[in-house]
Amino acid sequence: MKYPFVPLPQRGKLVLPGGNRLAVIPTINLEFWDLIKDTKQAYYAGGPPILPDALPGDVPDFPNF
Repeated sequence: MKYPFVPLPQRGKLVLPGGNRLAVIPTINLEFWDLIKDTKQAYYAGGPPILPDALPGDVPDFPNF
């Protein structure tokens, strides 16, 4: 669905069904990460590492998995 852009100050009042004042949107986040890579080169996925030294890509990195 595409909606036309309307700047926030020009938008109309949001009216929820039944006159409700609160909307709850349940979401599920599904992700998949490879436990090992097909290379011996160290793999850095980003974020703070738990292990002090990077492991080779073909070694399971359970603490950061």
